[in-house]
Amino acid sequence: SPFVRNRLYMFHKMLAPSRDWPVTRNIADYPFSIKPDKKVSVRDVIAVMRSTFKGTPLDVEAHPNWKGSRLATPYPSAKLQRKFKVRFVRPIAVQDCSHGFVAQSRPWLPDSIGGAGWFYLDNPHTSCFAPIYAGTTSFPKSWRTYDRRKSSRESARWAFDKIDNMTANRYQDNIRELMKVRTPLENEFFARKKTVEAAALEAHKRSPAQAAKILTDFTNASMRQAEKTYWDLIDTLTAKYEDK
Repeated sequence: SPFVRNRLYMFHKMLAPSRDWPVTRNIADYPFSIKPDKKVSVRDVIAVMRSTFKGTPLDVEAHPNWKGSRLATPYPSAKLQRKFKVRFVRPIAVQDCSHGFVAQSRPWLPDSIGGAGWFYLDNPHTSCFAPIYAGTTSFPKSWRTYDRRKSSRESARWAFDKIDNMTANRYQDNIRELMKVRTPLENEFFARKKTVEAAALEAHKRSPAQAAKILTDFTNASMRQAEKTYWDLIDTLTAKYEDK
């Protein structure tokens, strides 16, 4: 399947760019495993999961038929495919994804702290990765409410889904609007994570329950902040492009 081959190509190209990975390579020619050119960080893995083949021969957004249109997108609808004569190429990050995560396992830390995940809802390309720990004891109700059949402001899933759709429909404008709020938000999560883990580790020496509370508070605050940021952006973009 070219869908599988294309994703293998991008994965290998991003993690071991020093080696030659022709886009036409057969699936069977890819090795079972490779050594990355450099140590891979959590954010490196997130970047792989968010890939839309940008900057490669598979980059639909860069197809010349768009001719500079603000509608140019890696996720062209059937209507856009017909209008601009472009073909959708299934990237690593897909628009109909439900959820996913990047896991960290650090055996030198207590399990509650060393086991951490970066969780997202909907399309990883447009979603926000929020931190979750093995020691987290509760989550916001909106993140536990998931129904793909019924839109609701009580479900975080819909905030990320709606932004993904709004971005795809006016990609060149809205991906910039999204990056303005998502990039600093995730930077804040990663920066705060170091302080939170240090505090949780110190608390764990006295009381594992106290450490769990620190981790739970951080997880819940991050999830709520991500959700609110996306709902606020939905309102901003709705007003900005009303009747335009």
